[in-house]
Amino acid sequence: MLVLGNANAQGSYSEGNAGYVDVSGVGAILKAEYFTIGTYGIGAINIRNGGTMVSVPFNPAAPYCPFDDKAYYDAWAGGDMDWKSTIVGYGANSTGAINVTGTGSSWQALDAYIGRMGNGTLDISSGGTVTGKMFNVGTYAGSYTDDYQGIIRVTGTGSSLSTDDVYIGDAGKANQTVTGGGSVREGNYYFGNAATGNGDASISGAGTTFAVNTMTVGVSGKGKVDIRDGASVAIGGGASTPPLLIAKNAGSVGVLEIGAASLTSGIIQAG
Repeated sequence: MLVLGNANAQGSYSEGNAGYVDVSGVGAILKAEYFTIGTYGIGAINIRNGGTMVSVPFNPAAPYCPFDDKAYYDAWAGGDMDWKSTIVGYGANSTGAINVTGTGSSWQALDAYIGRMGNGTLDISSGGTVTGKMFNVGTYAGSYTDDYQGIIRVTGTGSSLSTDDVYIGDAGKANQTVTGGGSVREGNYYFGNAATGNGDASISGAGTTFAVNTMTVGVSGKGKVDIRDGASVAIGGGASTPPLLIAKNAGSVGVLEIGAASLTSGIIQAG
């Protein structure tokens, strides 16, 4: 269990309440069942120079809760956060970041919430790699100070993100950027999931690739995907048909823009 940037005893935000971890060098490994980065304050984990962070499955025989007791936490959180999660930007006004930088640097994640109610950022750059199960970016319509409460950036040749399911703008506002030769592969992508969700992506640059099983732009909320400047996007390979949906449910808004780029898909369904 690792908590960075926690609150004072009353659970309110305290300026200067900050925690940072640096995982640097080949052989440097950080493992935990549960990470919160930016609980009610400021927190960051920097993984660089070949360092590794590993999210390990929760052991129910040895639970540990970041609050006074797990029953209180379950009631307060609505019971929706399981105990194998990483949460970046947990509470209102919090700020959290995970930075994975450099060839050989990696984060082996399970489930992750980036920008739960505060500001959360995942930066993957210069050859860093991240793998995971479910990533939820911009979870709630919370209190945040930036344009987006949840952000994922994949930048540079060799930098990659590979997950099973990704929600960009679940009920909050979120953005994903893939550029400069970065790559995203596998998984199912959902932009603007709930009615209040607002998610967008920018995929650009020669050598940049985005190859996923399915993509829904505007599930019940607002979604936008912009592909340009030589980027390559391929959608398909999963069991779901059609692989590309735009504005799936009533009241949703989906926008797909393509400029000097490549998009390959099977069936495309709009509305």
